[in-house]
Amino acid sequence: MSLKSQGGLLNTSPILSTQYTSKQLDKSPSAIHDFIRGRFLVFKPFAISPLFTLPSYDQKHCAGISLEHCLYPAYETPEYILETHHICLYLGQPLTYQQIIKGKLRSHSCIYGDMVIYPAGLTQKLSWDKEAEIIQLDLKPEFITQACQDWLAAEIEIIPQFRIRDPLIQQVALTLLTELQENPDKNQLYLDSLSTTLCLHLLRHYTTSQATIKNDERGLPAFLFRRLNEYIQVNLEQNLTLTDLARVVNLSTSHLTKLFKQSQGRTLHQYVIHCRIERAKQLLKHKQLTIAEVATQVGFSDQSHFTHHFKRQTGLTPRVFRQL
Repeated sequence: MSLKSQGGLLNTSPILSTQYTSKQLDKSPSAIHDFIRGRFLVFKPFAISPLFTLPSYDQKHCAGISLEHCLYPAYETPEYILETHHICLYLGQPLTYQQIIKGKLRSHSCIYGDMVIYPAGLTQKLSWDKEAEIIQLDLKPEFITQACQDWLAAEIEIIPQFRIRDPLIQQVALTLLTELQENPDKNQLYLDSLSTTLCLHLLRHYTTSQATIKNDERGLPAFLFRRLNEYIQVNLEQNLTLTDLARVVNLSTSHLTKLFKQSQGRTLHQYVIHCRIERAKQLLKHKQLTIAEVATQVGFSDQSHFTHHFKRQTGLTPRVFRQL
């Protein structure tokens, strides 16, 4: 997360190469100096996951959403301005943090599962009294606008939320973290779908417009489904993204996600997996292809990933299926 302080840019990403214990921090002038300069440190005894960033948006598209799993020591920040919409999910032991916004002091007690939602442009000063383990999600305003453009009549305004509990956001954050740790390059469509779900949820529940997403009983028109299906079948071996699929039918990612589910009774991600497994069944009949080669040709990054989904859908491993 990049924050803008009064003196310039404040870097709050954990610096894994700089390691102090809590006692050293109390006694070391250099450690204190690092903190004054705005360098947040991850202590070796508590070091957790490094920075993860959703590859779709940072490398291919609009750099719109990022996720970090961090452990911060007790600290007091200078006043800073958020450049993105910010969601923070607390995962650690109970702590107390204080917040100053427009000269008003708020004091909050946090437990596991509590979260805050702050809009871009919010100016605040924070302090907390002990090490804090959190998941941070940062979304650029233009990313939400792009993802939800079919539902927006005007600019959206996120309403600040303090110490709330939202099971859907918590589940999305934890699922994104797991996918980025275990399968960062294997399931781009799934990551895109989760991100779009998050944007729509924010739009529905945490904006001034409180947008109502109307149901379209017709779902995705048949001619658009045929166009989309043709593209999927031709590109099964590719790491398909939700943005690419939305472009094929000239819809926003959120609109496509919703209409597809209404008309097909399953998500786009589930449908693509189904198509890959059906293609794999055909290829497994060709004995000259190894199972690893089949996996690659239908868009799975490795044999284990392919086997997991194949068995989940058919009840058999690819090897057993081939022997039938």
